[in-house]
Amino acid sequence: MTLSEFRTLYEFNDWANDRLGQMLYSAFGEETNLRETGDPQVTAIQEAAVHIISSQSIWRNRLQGNSPTAFMDSTEYPTPLAIRMAFGAERARFWGYFESLTAEEDLTQILSFKTLDGTPYEMPVTQILQHVITHGMYHRGQITGRLLDRGQEALLISTDLITFYRERGS
Repeated sequence: MTLSEFRTLYEFNDWANDRLGQMLYSAFGEETNLRETGDPQVTAIQEAAVHIISSQSIWRNRLQGNSPTAFMDSTEYPTPLAIRMAFGAERARFWGYFESLTAEEDLTQILSFKTLDGTPYEMPVTQILQHVITHGMYHRGQITGRLLDRGQEALLISTDLITFYRERGS
């Protein structure tokens, strides 16, 4: 994949995460504490959304030479508003990193990092960038499934890549 293709996929990722935020807002409002509803499915939705942000942050940190040792604390992002703001903050940090990639060769570099438990690992930047995109898709799908299980089908908005391409007209 090229830098241009990755840029498009990360624009899609931002678009899909924005749509996820819209669904959470439609389902629960901005200020509802999703951890205090008493519904384990709602808590699972909140935790999955924060997991998407946290995973993106961990991988971006690794790409920038750091090796985080823990996921974000999901209790710090209990509301749809807090989740949306966290997505926005991570988006800005990611694009700051992405702009540092100036040549196609940057994508083939082998990155050395440590997993959360401290195990050393190496892999190409391109595989990490691909993983972050597919990982977010997977968890957005889980959230969509949980909203369906709650009977909230009318609130769903497509986060499919093809919908993104169609809306962009490309």
